[in-house]
Amino acid sequence: NDFFRLKIQHGYDFERSTRPFLPVSAKLDVNPRRYFTIDADAQYSVYDNKFLSHNVKGTLRDNRGDSIRVDYRYERASEETNNDKDIEFITGSLRVSMTDKFSVNGAYSYNLETDQRAASRVGFIYDSQCWTLYASYLNRPNDWAFSFTIELLGLGKFRY
Repeated sequence: NDFFRLKIQHGYDFERSTRPFLPVSAKLDVNPRRYFTIDADAQYSVYDNKFLSHNVKGTLRDNRGDSIRVDYRYERASEETNNDKDIEFITGSLRVSMTDKFSVNGAYSYNLETDQRAASRVGFIYDSQCWTLYASYLNRPNDWAFSFTIELLGLGKFRY
């Protein structure tokens, strides 16, 4: 189990006649304790001298399997990332183990660009010895969905 991992990469696209250097990408994973993690990544434009994106995710866990997570995501509109509009979200999620096999979860996403709720989700997870059932209700402005997923451990997932 790594305590700290940093990956930095930079590329060159031989097929591009203008701006052949790709953004500098960095990914950072910090796991100081078993119950706490931070993941971050960023892209930096060598042409505009600006960050094109930066994302941070922090998670706290306990022995029972409960967890709380906060995600922040930002991506600037740029030809380099093929993104035509600015994106800025914050998401909070929570998972609570009711028993050793059954847990409930929920999440709330907020769009900081439009100053509106982006999505909210509630669901449950049932873990059996050889299969897992995931069920959730997702609500977005002008849209909603129910989803069910059965995972056969060692074989894969079936989604509906």
